[in-house]
Parts: sequence; structure tokens; C-alpha cells
Amino acid sequence: MDSRFTDQVLPISIGEAENFVSRHFDIQAKAHPLGSERDQNFLIQAYDGAEYLLKITHPGEALDSTAFQTACLRHISAVDSSLPVPRVLDDRTGNPHVRATWAGVERTARMLTFLAGEPLHLGARDAAQRRKIGETLAVLDAALASFPGPFPTLDIIWDMSRAASIRPLISAIPDAEQRSMVEARLAAFENRVLPRQTGLATQPIHNDFNPHNLLVSPQDHRQITGIIDFGDIAVAPRIYDLAVAASYQVLDGEHPLQTASEIVAGYHSLTPLTETEVALLHDLIPMRLALAVSITGWRAEMHPENRDYILRNSPGAWRALHQLSRISPAEAEDYFHAANGRG
Repeated sequence: MDSRFTDQVLPISIGEAENFVSRHFDIQAKAHPLGSERDQNFLIQAYDGAEYLLKITHPGEALDSTAFQTACLRHISAVDSSLPVPRVLDDRTGNPHVRATWAGVERTARMLTFLAGEPLHLGARDAAQRRKIGETLAVLDAALASFPGPFPTLDIIWDMSRAASIRPLISAIPDAEQRSMVEARLAAFENRVLPRQTGLATQPIHNDFNPHNLLVSPQDHRQITGIIDFGDIAVAPRIYDLAVAASYQVLDGEHPLQTASEIVAGYHSLTPLTETEVALLHDLIPMRLALAVSITGWRAEMHPENRDYILRNSPGAWRALHQLSRISPAEAEDYFHAANGRG
């Protein structure tokens, strides 16, 4: 299993973070620890008022993976400056990636601009906002589609293309009904999605377009002011990115797909989906949820000190899986077509 999720490393202190940004970026600042799944992050508040994000990768992350994230961020900004993504700073020597040793372990550090806004999951949510999320993801994917490559070999546990890797984790789910539900989603994915994967448009994707990674204006929750956390970026079918985003929007409503379909409709309005892509959403959305509950449950057992952060989305994911289990492929396809304006 991915060492970035299994191997613990000694935390970097606030003082070490402050000394690091002073030495490598000539920035005098106060550092404040932030939550993270596997990296160590600090909000850097410079004495001149500027704010940055210091991101120190887990030592298990290969440099070419970090460099790919940086290259994608810079490509997005160059292609479409309207997209609110972080900007990666160069250090004093002109390098965006600083290799440094902490507690005898070499790690890669980057400084990024800190984006303003309120985390989307904390504020009011409505249909117009969900449609805007879909539109924003379509614009982001359009920018990433022109990334010229080359693409490194990425080993991302959250990449649905590698969904079979969660099979050893399913047995650790204590509830038999929940365990059976995840097994059924994986079987459906392998039987109905994987055989059609080679014909899908493939490109770099954000792969974690969830409400914790989107910032909105406090004055207008429909205005997205930040897209953050590109740490799970993958090279995968484009429709996977939409399925990930939609999976976090399966909320209580008149129909289990009502809120998710608003994301899909927003995306489709700018990047029309193919018949195959629409058909696969029935299996892709719950597959992402199955990945989430399996991986986070396993990680919470391994890292009880970070349990609350790791499991922050799990209750909603289980509820959504239960709701979606009642929907047939044909019903889902018809519902999405109707939401997209064809029905």
C-alpha cells in the first residue's frame, strides 16, 4: 500500500517552518499549522501582510509527482488566468521545489499563494451554486486537457482507474451490510466501466473537487474564489473528474441524484458529455464513494490522532451510497439526460 498513507514522519515545528521560509524565500513571517491528509501544511502570514501556503510533501511522494502538480498549476494559470488556482513561487535560486532534510528525512517543500475565501462546505448551498461548480470544473478540465505532457507514472490510491487496490481494505469494514455495498460497487465498476475505459477522453484531472477544496466569496456563495489541493491529480478519463465532484453533492432531496445532476448539468453546458460518459456516471459516482469510505476507514485506524480530519466526509459518503443503491443504470441515465436538457 502507498507509503504516503502508511508511514508516519516526525512533524515539522512552527519555528522550523518560519526559519525555512526566511532562508529560502526571504519572507519574514509567522507560521500556523493546517490540516492535511498526508503532507504537512502551514499558513504563512508575512509581516508585510501577504499570505502563503507552505506545503511540505510526505517523503514517500516522488519528486516527479510533485513537479507534475506544479507544472499543471502553472499550465492552468497560463492557459486561463480566470481560474482561481494557487500560484507556485520560486525560491531564491529560481527553483519551485526545495529539497530539505528534517529529522534526517529529505522532503520537498513548495510555497504557494494562499487563496482568499470561505470553504464551500461551511456556507449555504443551492442549485445555482452546484451548477456553477460543474461549470468551473468544466473550465478547469478544458485548461488541463491542453497540458502537453509528458505524464509521469503516478501511483495515486484515489485514482478510480486503480479501484481494485481497495479490495484488501474492504474486509476491514466492520458492518456486513456496508461491506457488501462496497463490494457490489467495485464489482459493478469492474464489469461495466473498465471494459469501456479505453474509449474515454483521458487527461490530467484534479481528482478531488470536493467542498473542502473549493473556496467561495463570503458575500456570494455562488462565486468560486479558490480551487485548492492538487495533491491527488491523476491522468485518467475526464468523466472521472465530474463523477468525483458529483459524488460529494449527493444530498438529501426529492431524488438521490437531484443535487448531483445539477453539477453534471453545469459541466455539460460547457463540455457536452458523450452518451457513454453519461451512462457511466451511474457506476462512477458510487465507486468514488466506495473508495472514500474504504480508504478513509483504513487510514483512520492507522492514524487515530488524525481520525477526525480523515473521516470528515465519511458519514455523508455512507448515506449517499445507501441512497444510490436504489437507482438502476437506466433510471440514472434518464435522469442525467433530463437534467442536461434532453429527456
